[in-house]
Amino acid sequence: MAASDWKAFFERAVLETNNEALPQRLVAAQQALTARLQELNLDHGGTPEEQQQLHAALKALDTLRSERLER
Repeated sequence: MAASDWKAFFERAVLETNNEALPQRLVAAQQALTARLQELNLDHGGTPEEQQQLHAALKALDTLRSERLER
């Protein structure tokens, strides 16, 4: 997986309109985001901006999950 792939997974989850497909999209996005964060932690790479984007994206996924699935 390329370093920026997490963005594609995140976008697919955010743009998913089918609530039945959303859980799978959320899991895939969260796994991609977590993998990238772990990658950054292992090699102390990335920029502060990317780390901030990753954390904001994880928070957005949690919000999406609670607003669309936990009703």
